[in-house]
Amino acid sequence: MALLKGSTAFDDAINMCRNIARQYAYFYRLLQKAVSGSALQRDFTYQAYRWATSAVMTRQNALSSNAGSMLALLPVLDFCNHKAGLPCTDLNASHCAELFAMEDVPAGTQVYNFYGQRTNSQYLVHNGFVVLNNESDVFPLRLGLSKGDPLSARKGELLSRFGLCESSNYPVSFSAPHFTSELLTFVKVFISDETGLLELKEQMDSAKETDTTDNLRPLLSREHETKVWAFLETRLRLVARTIQGSTQLEDLSPCARQAMLLRAEEHELLSRVADYAHSRLQATDTQGEHNSDSTTM
Repeated sequence: MALLKGSTAFDDAINMCRNIARQYAYFYRLLQKAVSGSALQRDFTYQAYRWATSAVMTRQNALSSNAGSMLALLPVLDFCNHKAGLPCTDLNASHCAELFAMEDVPAGTQVYNFYGQRTNSQYLVHNGFVVLNNESDVFPLRLGLSKGDPLSARKGELLSRFGLCESSNYPVSFSAPHFTSELLTFVKVFISDETGLLELKEQMDSAKETDTTDNLRPLLSREHETKVWAFLETRLRLVARTIQGSTQLEDLSPCARQAMLLRAEEHELLSRVADYAHSRLQATDTQGEHNSDSTTM
């Protein structure tokens, strides 16, 4: 668990372990009263209960039917390893589970199942493994206004008009476009000085009454765009430094191996997106120099 500290999976893993411990304590007290002195009471250990709970939670499948969705344990199907693809498990008219092949399966090769579109944190907590170069991976970047900022109140009011909170987690995605419009809006407000805040307020005041907060996103001047990308690159690289993983896993236990892989993948995601922000920063600077040259000519 210590290896997960600082990763996106830490809080969920702690909560899951806490819930399993609470469940065990509840059932243990019941067994102490109901079957005192029995083999069940003797063999009902925390280690056994934790293993059984984890086995069920990592092997349950979500199935959909006309009656709605359900969770089910499907023998044999849980032998299939995960592979990125499309959902290929269904419930037929006879209420039997069916697994459709995602691709041709030559004799003697594995049949894979798609476990669902999840982040690496979700895969680790709910399935017990990490996917390398997971296209669905997301890192929640924590951003918030500083109470020491003299413009904090005005920025908070403006964020509220954009439908955003003063402090929140914003998803940073492994896959393009990497950033949501909400994250970029927050950063634009966050880095603005008094003049920038006035410009944003004027944009809001001049917006059409029919506009919603979803499309009332601030326009970026070149100067502000440069500040946005510079801020994001710096912030992402700082966060990446706090998450160090390793792919040298030979001497680690299976659990420690997956924890280190998660940290390595999260570090790679943050570094990858920081590089993207740097490229946007360079492109903005280059465009500004080109426009300056054109004006001079």
